[in-house]
Amino acid sequence: MPPTTQLCVSCNGIKQMKNKFLQTAIGTLIKLSIQAAWPLFASAVVSIPSYFYLKGAEITSAPQYDKYSLVALATLLGLSTLFLIYSVRMYRRYGQFREAYGVLWDKSFKMRCISCKKPLKNSTVGPEVFFCSDPKCNSEHLLMEDDGHSITKQQAIKLLKS
Repeated sequence: MPPTTQLCVSCNGIKQMKNKFLQTAIGTLIKLSIQAAWPLFASAVVSIPSYFYLKGAEITSAPQYDKYSLVALATLLGLSTLFLIYSVRMYRRYGQFREAYGVLWDKSFKMRCISCKKPLKNSTVGPEVFFCSDPKCNSEHLLMEDDGHSITKQQAIKLLKS
């Protein structure tokens, strides 16, 4: 094999590693930003409806607003219910998984795709390579330690449990 062909083969390998690294980095960045914003969001979910409840009580207690009191309270109750539903949905969507070794893990140590959160399936390439089960996503995931060495699923689960 001529040297230029060997160089092109190694360039393709580097490009593939770069793409995998970028996918992992973007997934990690999204996960960390959600984790950082979660306490702020939770405090807003608690404080905003309570502020509106207090303002609603002030407004409805004034005699000139007597006829609007029921409408104001119903509106405030509806808004706070929507805030609660939204916060529970966000927690269920992003709060159940833990990222480690380049993939997401659920509580029963099943692997999930970083991009779409669907389960991963085994590949014939090797024991450390997995593909997303969603045909639209079909992204490739490589189980890797922090130092860059690939590990198998059983090794990763053993490390996660310890």
